[in-house]
Amino acid sequence: VGAFDLSLLQGRSRISDLEISNPPGYDGDFLKLGTGIVGVNLGSIWSDRIEIEEITLKDIDVSLIERLDGSNLGVIISNAEKGDDDDASQSSKNDSDDSSDDQKFIIDKVEADNIRITIAIEPITTNSKPTVLEIGQILVKDIGKKQNGVTLDQVTSILVRSIIGS
Repeated sequence: VGAFDLSLLQGRSRISDLEISNPPGYDGDFLKLGTGIVGVNLGSIWSDRIEIEEITLKDIDVSLIERLDGSNLGVIISNAEKGDDDDASQSSKNDSDDSSDDQKFIIDKVEADNIRITIAIEPITTNSKPTVLEIGQILVKDIGKKQNGVTLDQVTSILVRSIIGS
């Protein structure tokens, strides 16, 4: 992370120059983010459902690496789903404990601008350049509204799938 700013009075935070490495066995970064802004409804911070008014992401580079035995994205999604499974098993162990509910999120709008996706199919692209796709904008609205909130892992999965689907 290059920088992180938090304005509690305005309910906004800003992050810049974020880099997320690929899973072990894959070279380079999975994702680079130039700037991200999150605006939160301050009244929801202490509730069991955090209401996020906006997430704005700019200058995103995603690197997808596909191999015969799988992909970096597959590993990341699998790890996120395992997190949900671990949370569910932990929750079932604590069914008698009222605090076993995970934090849930409702997000009004996610806007992503200037997205660049590099797709490498190994070993084909080892001797040639990978494919590069550019997406001007992705807009996702009303995440978690129908379900009365979704977990952070589910938010991540929804956003990654939206980017990949675009």
